[in-house]
Amino acid sequence: MPAPGYTMGTTERKQRQKAAVRSAILQAAWELVQADGWQSLSIRRIADAIDYSVPVIYDHFANKNDILLEFAKRGYEGMYEAVQKAKARHAAPEARLEAMAYAYCDYARANTAQYQLMFGVGMNSCEMFRQVPRLGDMEALLEQAIAAVGEQYHATLNVHVKFRCLWAMLQGVNAAYIMEDNDAHCEQQQELILSDMIHTFIKGLKP
Repeated sequence: MPAPGYTMGTTERKQRQKAAVRSAILQAAWELVQADGWQSLSIRRIADAIDYSVPVIYDHFANKNDILLEFAKRGYEGMYEAVQKAKARHAAPEARLEAMAYAYCDYARANTAQYQLMFGVGMNSCEMFRQVPRLGDMEALLEQAIAAVGEQYHATLNVHVKFRCLWAMLQGVNAAYIMEDNDAHCEQQQELILSDMIHTFIKGLKP
């Protein structure tokens, strides 16, 4: 809270105004993504939604992908927090890894628009890892959990390869969930598939 007699300087006022415009751009963009999908997003549509000129949008973001990348960063942050919380709830390595895998999928299912955007931005994986540090943190978190299961059974694992296998399986299950109609029967089948997949993966970590 400003001290009595405090007067905001010109620089600070401009910074706050710039932050407010940036926030408005992101809010409008996210509403458009939720309504029509991220593929339909355009700088022109964002400008029209908040009644600004197109150059104003470009003052804050280089292009549409720059905006989508911001949403992807937020998505990875939220997913990382969900997986981290799942890890903290369990001490036993197998239960911990299982809970983390479920948390990963639960986050994707609860945030399908954001999840699709996280893996749909037109950027190769190396560039994505560079731009989104939480993606690397997520990899490290899951690799540590996989390694802990292997250590429990004195198994020699290629942890990174095992991580890539788990990642691919979780991605596949999530993609199937998003594409399905998701009536009660489909959801039940998806849960059975996810449970079987996770248990089979963990079993494969044992010698």
